[in-house]
Amino acid sequence: PLEILERLRRSFLTLGFPSFSPEELFLCIQALIGKEFKNIPEAGQGGFYIRPVGISTHPLMETIADSKVLLYVLLLPFELSNPLKTINLLIKDEYRKPYTDGKLGANYALISKMQKEAKENNCAQILFVDAERNISE
Repeated sequence: PLEILERLRRSFLTLGFPSFSPEELFLCIQALIGKEFKNIPEAGQGGFYIRPVGISTHPLMETIADSKVLLYVLLLPFELSNPLKTINLLIKDEYRKPYTDGKLGANYALISKMQKEAKENNCAQILFVDAERNISE
């Protein structure tokens, strides 16, 4: 988990956002999970989707470093309706995520478009691969 939070911290710096302590954020996430533990599905029946998110809260878009940033964590419980069910995947190699060093909201615009195509092809998800057919995400 700390490696993922470190990657998010680097993404913040790339965007000109202020830095944060991955270790401190990890402690906050642990505390949040502790408060929401009662909402975790039984073992093997689901889990939590955990996504730290940072957004600028500055009223204007500017090209200078933005010191007005909100860092929060999405914590969404999910249940697996049938954990052993086979799913179809749509494999895409002609698209690339816009930003690969970290997690940015811009990556989700492409995924939303591709998810529609996956559903049209009776697939549950998209599997992005690079030119060498290595899994991207």
